[in-house]
Amino acid sequence: MEVDRVQVNLTRFNLFFPEKREFFLEGRDYFDFGLDGVSGFYSRRIGLPTNSSNQTVPILGGLRLLGKTGDGTLGVLSMQTGEQDGFASTNFTALSYRHDVLDNSFVSVNATSKLEPGRQNFVYGTQFNYNTTTFLGDKNLTLGGAVAQSYTSDAAQQTALAHNVYFTMPNNYVRLDGSWQRVGRDFNPESGFLFGGDNYQSFNLNHELRPRPSFLPWVQFMSFVPFRVNYFINDATGGFDRMNYTLRPIGFLTKSGDWFSVDYRIRADRPTRSFPMLNDSIRPGEYWFHTVNINAESFNGREVSGEVSYSYGTYYGAQSSEYYAAGVWRANRYVTVSAEYNRNELKFSNASSAFTFIGSRLELATSTRLFGSLFTQWNDANEQLFFNLRVNWIPILGADVFFVVNQAVDTKGQISLGTTSVQTKVIWRFVM
Repeated sequence: MEVDRVQVNLTRFNLFFPEKREFFLEGRDYFDFGLDGVSGFYSRRIGLPTNSSNQTVPILGGLRLLGKTGDGTLGVLSMQTGEQDGFASTNFTALSYRHDVLDNSFVSVNATSKLEPGRQNFVYGTQFNYNTTTFLGDKNLTLGGAVAQSYTSDAAQQTALAHNVYFTMPNNYVRLDGSWQRVGRDFNPESGFLFGGDNYQSFNLNHELRPRPSFLPWVQFMSFVPFRVNYFINDATGGFDRMNYTLRPIGFLTKSGDWFSVDYRIRADRPTRSFPMLNDSIRPGEYWFHTVNINAESFNGREVSGEVSYSYGTYYGAQSSEYYAAGVWRANRYVTVSAEYNRNELKFSNASSAFTFIGSRLELATSTRLFGSLFTQWNDANEQLFFNLRVNWIPILGADVFFVVNQAVDTKGQISLGTTSVQTKVIWRFVM
């Protein structure tokens, strides 16, 4: 019932909007397939089929079961949506069982289904994760793998595979991570989300050094990244698809919790068809671009905290700049105020494009049972101001009453009121 933050898509892939509905937030980690870049279960498919809160489909009902007994952890979620605006009544189901093995490892099986009249989509898979804190004596090590298959009843190629093999060594002074993932052509998790499309293989390696210099007593640790590489190939042709490389010559976390870093990034992309970007269009071809990013953040436990960052470089043949600033003021335990500013600029040889976002949030709590927020956002893409008022009242433990007002205001030319919506929701929890 909380609105999405407006995003601008500067890639050839779909935008990802995080889940905001509280019912789906609880236990969301239960249905993780262990596939980096692939979400086997994306709850926004339920009731929000267009990946945007502007269009909804009614949810008729469902059930959720989350629990742990002994070494086993079980997750079950099944929801039925109604028929509306060309969307058929659909059942979404997610199942997960995880069994703890050895000292700190697990094996899991997962499945999702999307059942419509006359067609079905399933994804089913398994994951193994091994953890130890005694590698080479006293080092941390994680090894794992996951594999999943999708089935779509009306597709020409009904089944397709995706898998991931990974390791990580998250230690105090040296961190090393690596993975190999393959998402086959026609892999189709209709209850999930593909962050980078399908039909690719990715090779990923990350190396970070974290020394703790004694001659800098105010530094908790330094952060140097010699390389962070993500290399993608087209799984059908074996040819190059895209690449990301990051070098961090300097970064540090202070003992007071403040962070500073400078990153140099080289990226490349080879789109095979045109795609829109702001007011322009990117044509097929091979593009290489370089970016320098400077970031500073203060410890968010302070009464006043904030973050600023600046990026400059090239992007698909354009000169690119991005400015970001955010701040939070925690006035007291009842009042919190935050603000955010983000601007992207692209200057091509024959045109320029830009996107500006401004947002603010006021959070109020009169008690532990009555609280609310007012979220305001504006962007120059559609020149619209949007207000989201949200009040949550807990009359008794186990029950929630929500009151939400969404108001759009058109700011292009003469200011006028746009769409208004008012919603109420009552949640009553009980134990059988």
